[in-house]
Amino acid sequence: MNRLPRLLAFSCLLATVAALWLRFQPLSSPDTSFGIELLVSSPASGEAWLRFNVGDGWNIHDTRALWITQSSTPRRYRVALPAGDFKSFRLLPPETAKSMALVAARIVDADGTVAAQAPGARYVPELNTIPFSFAKPLRISAPGERSWAESVLDFILLAAVVALVSAGFSRKFAALAARATRAAAWFQAHPRVALLGAALLAVAMSCHPVIFFGRSFVSPNNGTLCLYDVQPTLPGAPADRVEEWTRSDVNATPWAHLPYSMITHDAVLRDRELPLWNRFTMCGLTLLGQGQSMPGDPLFWVPVVANGAAWAWDIHFLAAKTIFAFGIGLLVFAVTRRIGVAAMLTFSSAFIGFFSYRFNHPAIFSLSYAPWVLLCWLNVAAAPGWRRAAPWALAAIAANWLVLNSGTAKEAGMLLLTMNAAGALAIFLSDEPRRLRLQKLALLSVSGVLFLAVSAPIWMVFLDALKKAVTIYDVPATHQIAPGLLIGLFDDLFYRQLVLDEWHVNPALNFLALAGVLWAIADWRRVRVTPHVRALAFAALPPLALVFGAIPPAVIDRLPLLRNVSFRSPARALVNASIARARDANGSPCGNARSRCCCCSLACIPAPFSRRRGSTNSRFGWYGPRCSATSSFATRPFSSPARRRCRGWRAGHR
Repeated sequence: MNRLPRLLAFSCLLATVAALWLRFQPLSSPDTSFGIELLVSSPASGEAWLRFNVGDGWNIHDTRALWITQSSTPRRYRVALPAGDFKSFRLLPPETAKSMALVAARIVDADGTVAAQAPGARYVPELNTIPFSFAKPLRISAPGERSWAESVLDFILLAAVVALVSAGFSRKFAALAARATRAAAWFQAHPRVALLGAALLAVAMSCHPVIFFGRSFVSPNNGTLCLYDVQPTLPGAPADRVEEWTRSDVNATPWAHLPYSMITHDAVLRDRELPLWNRFTMCGLTLLGQGQSMPGDPLFWVPVVANGAAWAWDIHFLAAKTIFAFGIGLLVFAVTRRIGVAAMLTFSSAFIGFFSYRFNHPAIFSLSYAPWVLLCWLNVAAAPGWRRAAPWALAAIAANWLVLNSGTAKEAGMLLLTMNAAGALAIFLSDEPRRLRLQKLALLSVSGVLFLAVSAPIWMVFLDALKKAVTIYDVPATHQIAPGLLIGLFDDLFYRQLVLDEWHVNPALNFLALAGVLWAIADWRRVRVTPHVRALAFAALPPLALVFGAIPPAVIDRLPLLRNVSFRSPARALVNASIARARDANGSPCGNARSRCCCCSLACIPAPFSRRRGSTNSRFGWYGPRCSATSSFATRPFSSPARRRCRGWRAGHR
């Protein structure tokens, strides 16, 4: 009889959560399948703004941006619409196209069904807009929208089903618990296999549209404009619906890195020569010397061999995310020796906000290799002597090489600096004898010199090209994040509430990282005695000071080299808090502190080392794909890209 109240309470609780989830659908896009199609002729190109009144008056949140192309003949533009009661619209033309004309407008469903039509309209100088409306207000419902009565019915049915299923399996719980205990023991005995499995599972869940549903990271209909300035942007590309790209830099890979893989393919596999030169840009530019061609990254050779095929680039992205999650897990396990904590952070690291902020940007590759640099330093620090640490010093050369060849110059450079500096501080401030610490630092210094020698063909050619280059970064301009938005480091939800259309403007972690940081702060007296915590806290301070305005922009603009670095995809001080180690190695109560410290292992993954150039302070930058506005760390499985209408189609162009 004692089981009945617990069974009913469990069933009601689970049914309540499920019913509320079905009603509010926190992971669903705010846009519906309906969109408004505008037939517009414009004397000039530029960004226009569509505002709509859904009964709350005119406000900045009910606004959509679209790019208008100069054309004397009307061109059709489609803008996705959210749920609501639409009463009237206003189209704000570009500043240079006040004579733009709206020929016609209509609201259509995804299958092309016309729901409403509106006649054309012209610019009204008094309003500075082109106002128009439909014959009567139009109600657009969200997919799967439920009334409260339907939600109550959902609760009753779910509670009954859960209660019946739980009652039927109650006798088997003991057997299931025994199996779970045996599985936990096996995972503890095989930690690396367990962490790799957690990484693979997390990546499979976070990128399931690519793996299971034919989507692609490099599909030409993900917002990128290639040959044509409207969608479909390439000959033969599918004319599918294109989701709003919301200022994410979705252009870097299709415009640069995908063609680089094809140029490299032709150079190596067809012409039997080194890929040193790009003859297709500006009458010829260096390919090896511009820091983005990735010749030393083994994963890059998958799309090279496949001649830039979309499926090969998808393998590259998926493998990089798996390497990142697996590296985080190994870092945490190296510090705590607790497989549960390590597996939890391995899984959650695939859902950090960075992966939706940089949906298909090569900065993902730089981020993915960075934890392995720090892992090498930590294993050197844990070695009993410098001879036992020598293999990890050699591994550090390989890890640094991968970061250097990861396809970015800015992000890779800052990651190399911050990861190696954090590792050096971890050894320098450890409790080991001074002589042993100096021996390990000397060993890794030799490793660093060897890395510089081995990688000289990459970085020396890059620096030589940089001296003669003319770039958009030549004029220093620093933009920082307001210190009051520090909470946004843990979830971009807090950034996006302040910008138009909730643009995803800065990278973030997830709420699990915030919980770990708060837990560590609550137990700070025990945590602070850990040498590695102090070391990595010191390493995290400079990036945070640069990002959140502690260092004035005028100072940054006077620093050589750094002043000319524009970090729209900023370098990250990765995993700094993850190396918190217990003060006692003999199983003292500090074992709990180790778990708390490592729960915040993502607290600086990407501690945004963010200098912004060309952005506006009011919007905190331009770039970032839309993400569902929710506080759960599991909201980033693929973010809005999970709902992208991208097809696994390869752009077979040169």
